[in-house]
This record gives sequence, structure tokens and C-alpha cells, in this order.
Amino acid sequence: MPNRPRSHIIEDLAQAKFTLAVQPTWILRSKDKDYGVDWEAERLGESDSGTGDVFYVQSKATDVKASAQSVQIKVDRLRYLTSFEVPAMIVRYCVPTDTTYWIWANEALAQSKSDAETVNVRFGEEHLWNDDTLREIERTIPILRKIKRSDPRTTFSLLLPDQMPANIAINLGRIAGRLSTNFNFIDQRHVQGVPVRLAVNEKEASLSIERVASVKAEIEGDEAYL
Repeated sequence: MPNRPRSHIIEDLAQAKFTLAVQPTWILRSKDKDYGVDWEAERLGESDSGTGDVFYVQSKATDVKASAQSVQIKVDRLRYLTSFEVPAMIVRYCVPTDTTYWIWANEALAQSKSDAETVNVRFGEEHLWNDDTLREIERTIPILRKIKRSDPRTTFSLLLPDQMPANIAINLGRIAGRLSTNFNFIDQRHVQGVPVRLAVNEKEASLSIERVASVKAEIEGDEAYL
């Protein structure tokens, strides 16, 4: 019998590893390769019934330790993955290190240049699969759903940091005014909208929607210009 290609073997290892990572609260299903994704994950409810909370996975396993935290992907492929109503992610499993990295397709696409045909997607330590990952995914999926609907009635809540650096006075009115051209902010305590989190340190301010989208600005003097 002919030997199986090594690429098939490492993808099977990646699937087995990912299946264990999402169990027992999620179930993983293989997808038809013609569909453009490798797996579909769905969160299980009571009596192991489906909940409709679903995300797609494009697997990019590697046998090379030096390539654990990067993978080259065609930009068209990422655009295709972001076109689904269901959120999609890239999963990078490294066999030699037995580690898994993951990134939302939207976040990976943001790493590309406007005229590029391919992008070298890079994974940082924040993309390492750990014990908190499933909770982050469960928190992010409904947010992505709301964004993808493009419903003009969708509200966005500005979540302010609990503490601001004592020596920095950020003009929040300027920041909120700039963003209000695109977003309709609601009361900070409201939980039904899409949360936009503001973070501030000594050098920069950032606004982010989970890890799906973010913008940063350096602090000049006593204000940040976004």
C-alpha cells in the first residue's frame, strides 16, 4: 500500500488536537474540502443538542518548528473566509512543539497590505490556544454576528478603563466625537450592544472590539488623536 503524504498525517494530528481542545462543550465536524473550510465547530447545549453558535476553521498545520507562529495565506482566501455569515478562524498547529495558535480571519486579513496577493500571517503569544480561549470565542461569536448583520440599529457601547494613568488626561469627548460618525454609542452600562473597549497607558490609547478589530494612537502631550 502507498504511504500517506506527510501533509495528510499532520492535518489529522491537528484535527485530533483541536477536537480535544474544544471538547466537551463544542463538537467538531469535518467539512467538504470544496466548501473552502476544513472544520465546523458548534457549541453544545443541554442533552448535547446544537445551539447554533458556530465557527469555521481553516487548518494550517506544520511540521517545522520555526514556522509555528507564521503562515502564508492568499488574501483572496481570507476575504472568502470573512464573507461567511458564520465567523471563521485560522488555526496553526505545530507538530514538533505540540502547540496551537489561532486567529480570526478578520484579524488575519487586517495584517495584509492593500495591493498584496498573499499575506504572511503572524501569531503572537496572545494567539496561543489556552484555557481562556473557548470563553473568548463564546464571547466574540455573538459580537461578530451583530457586526456582520450591518444593521443600522446596532448600538455600540464604549467601555472605559477602570483606572486611567494619573499623569494623563485623555480628552474622551474628542475620541467619542470622532467615532460617532460611524457608531452610535449607548450607555456604558448597557449590555445589549457591541462593546468597544478603550485602553490607555503611558504611551498610547487603543479602541478594540475583542480581537476582531482595533485602532491605536500615540499620546501626544495630553491627548490621543484617533
